[in-house]
Amino acid sequence: MHLLEDLQEEGRVLYVDNFYTSPLLFEDLFERGTYASGTVRVNRKHFPTAELDEAVVARGSMSFRHHGAMTAGKWRDKRDKYFLSTL
Repeated sequence: MHLLEDLQEEGRVLYVDNFYTSPLLFEDLFERGTYASGTVRVNRKHFPTAELDEAVVARGSMSFRHHGAMTAGKWRDKRDKYFLSTL
């Protein structure tokens, strides 16, 4: 949050890797006028892994869950890919 202090409330978009992606951080950024998107670790706290896993079975299939302005998703290729976005 400190790094974005001067850039908030301008409608900017922040793209991050799975180290920084967190539902709580993305929610806080969204409330301050900054959109965010990034891959997420499966075991990240407050991420709806179980709900996404039920719907995705075949390679190339996708599943999405929405909560407020946030979208969580899973895409299956050779491995499962999870993401989170407020865009």
